[in-house]
Amino acid sequence: MKKPSKRLILTGVEKKLGDLDHNITIQIPLFELHQREIVAIVGANGCGKSTMLDMIAMLCKPDRAEQFSIYFDNGEIKDIQQLGEKEINELRRNHIAYILQSGGLLEFLTLKQNISLVTRLKKGKQANLNEIVESLGIEKIINKKPIHLSGGQRQKGAVARALIQQPDIILADEPTSAMDSLSAVRLMENLTRRVKDSGSSLILVSHDASLVQGFANRVYRFSLKQVNDETISILQEEDSLGD
Repeated sequence: MKKPSKRLILTGVEKKLGDLDHNITIQIPLFELHQREIVAIVGANGCGKSTMLDMIAMLCKPDRAEQFSIYFDNGEIKDIQQLGEKEINELRRNHIAYILQSGGLLEFLTLKQNISLVTRLKKGKQANLNEIVESLGIEKIINKKPIHLSGGQRQKGAVARALIQQPDIILADEPTSAMDSLSAVRLMENLTRRVKDSGSSLILVSHDASLVQGFANRVYRFSLKQVNDETISILQEEDSLGD
């Protein structure tokens, strides 16, 4: 069977975090993401998982990168390090969706308005709002503002907002952290199925490796080591889980 086309490649990436008293250097020797693939990133709290997603979302820049490229269905390749701010904003808006752990919803908008907002900003294909909302079981709270929602409901709203965009890449930072175990599994089943059906690719961050085992095609892990007074967090592919 033909291997799916590349979607994202990072090689030789480094990012230093912290201050003079406590610092950590994130090292990503090689990270690959393919079309319709679900890749999990696991590791202890503070190891750099969320920072890696921020770099992929182009919200912060690596200190060093040999390669940082996104591949598109039409064969085009974008070298992220060579793009200007306008191009980055357009790329992020039309091709990447970010599910934040807190939900990241705008407090002055209803849940429906939060989800619908991206459909007015994004170009290209989009999913049906009502169908996504009903599948996540949030249709009864769709007209409520985030202040009236639980943490789990906010996270479901953030997932709906990402899925409706049908982007090339979805970034999910602990998307089920505010849910009970049953709700978390159900959301993961819904999210991962729709990612593959839509042709998107998903990078899933979790501190709980057991949660992603049944859903990820491949798993990368950040491992910490101490070098003199500096903490190094290195990303390595841990396992191959199949389709």
